[in-house]
Amino acid sequence: MSGRGRDPTPAPRLAPKDPSPGRECPPSEAPVSPLPGVSRRRTVTLNAALLYLNIALTLVQGIALVPIYLRLLPISLYGAWLATGNLIGWIELVDPGLSTVLQQRTAFRYGEGDTRALGRTIGTGLLLGCAMSTLPLFALPVARWVPGWFHITSSSDAHALTMAFAVALVSLTLALASYVVMAVNIGLQLIGSTGFIHTVSIGISVAVTVAGLVGGLGVVAIPLGLLARNVLMFAANLARLVTFARRQHLRLSGTRGEVGVLGKMMGYTFVVRLAVALTQRVELLLAARLVSPAAAAVLVITGKASEVVSLLASRIGISLSPAMSHLLGEGKRVRFAQLFGLVGRYQGAFMAVASAGVVALNLAFVSVWVGPSNFGGRALTFAIVLASGLAVLNSSVISLLIAAGEVRSTSRVTLLEALFRLPLQIVLVWRWGLIGVPLATIASSSFVAGSALARTLREMFADTGQAPEREWLRSAATYVAMAVAGLLASQLFAQQRAWSWPRFGLAALACGVAMTGLFALLRREVVRDVAHALRHRTRSHV
Repeated sequence: MSGRGRDPTPAPRLAPKDPSPGRECPPSEAPVSPLPGVSRRRTVTLNAALLYLNIALTLVQGIALVPIYLRLLPISLYGAWLATGNLIGWIELVDPGLSTVLQQRTAFRYGEGDTRALGRTIGTGLLLGCAMSTLPLFALPVARWVPGWFHITSSSDAHALTMAFAVALVSLTLALASYVVMAVNIGLQLIGSTGFIHTVSIGISVAVTVAGLVGGLGVVAIPLGLLARNVLMFAANLARLVTFARRQHLRLSGTRGEVGVLGKMMGYTFVVRLAVALTQRVELLLAARLVSPAAAAVLVITGKASEVVSLLASRIGISLSPAMSHLLGEGKRVRFAQLFGLVGRYQGAFMAVASAGVVALNLAFVSVWVGPSNFGGRALTFAIVLASGLAVLNSSVISLLIAAGEVRSTSRVTLLEALFRLPLQIVLVWRWGLIGVPLATIASSSFVAGSALARTLREMFADTGQAPEREWLRSAATYVAMAVAGLLASQLFAQQRAWSWPRFGLAALACGVAMTGLFALLRREVVRDVAHALRHRTRSHV
């Protein structure tokens, strides 16, 4: 990749505004693009399907393999490995957010139809990605000190944790490189091939991890599976990108002008990533250091069901991001605002019903999964569900704002929340133990991030005649009400002691029906929307 020149176009904050509220830019003003046309509906549908398939495979790693981990590994070693993963997360900050910026800018350029600018964006991004991805290897000397930080005294366990940390660093290097190439492919709307590669890679990761555990590799098998995944993801995505560039005669070139544009945007995304690390990746470190390594494992296990719900819900906004950046590239801000509000409505609906069930049945789930001794209590469950739900709603808003190029405002909000949450977490964990982690998140998500993001949305879309922030605020309020209902229902299920998977399944079915009915009473407009969509679909088939 070569070439010089300067791209005079500044980083997109938002696409050009509509001539008047409620009107889209005339099609005649859109540039004629030599690039293949894109069906955004197909892109979103395919992206969502593949994301949820990947989640299913991830759940195998995050849920089905945990009993194997606890059976083959000492819980102190497993808890130390979970906390070590947070250290890896800190090292990952050597990437200031290039993949996020590159995906948004690539999709925006694609929507504009400017092939020369698109080639400069991709080429410059790949060059920067190659340089940044090697930085984690400089942390390899740190591996020998890791066991001491988490009070691992057994020489065999210390050696295993040291090796696992080293393998994880190598895996991280390949992960950062693969994220950059994947971001480009997603921005080019190559959702099918990118998702297929990701799915196969996760399957191989699970297979390698299981084989390593059975073969006696111990905790090293976990990062070894990640290493196998990242090798395949990088190689296959790079091959797909090269194929696309050749077919479309897309010349990739790195330019100093594009470095400046990407660098400015990455300055803001780095603030976001740093703030997220401060607020999320420090949680297990605090639990391991201020309570115990075993407490860190209890925190993860108690919050696993809520994590699954959050993972499923967050993919709704993520699946829309590439298509919405492309939409803004065409200048359709009104439609963007409408979709923004709809995402809040339906993501909130799913989370409210599912999370109420988690609060009600988490003791039963943990009991049949890994045993009741690893359950942190109903109060901790309730706090975790509230914290994770509010945090996901906020992060989804931030994700969609970044898709719109609103990097500066989101970075400020995220940093402000981090500066509020981190000291509060330290104080609350020191005083009250594990429950201090979610309590600090609830406070920061509600009073800092939530209010600031609502104000940002109100100002951003004021000229479009839309008010998407109202849907997100309604979803947050409904979420809290449903979580309280789940807490009340947990009193009933707490009477059952002898849980089994069949009994848990029947209880989950009954709870799901009841919580869906309650939600229908609270948010009747969602029910009307669903009924209207079903009627419309039925008529279209007649």
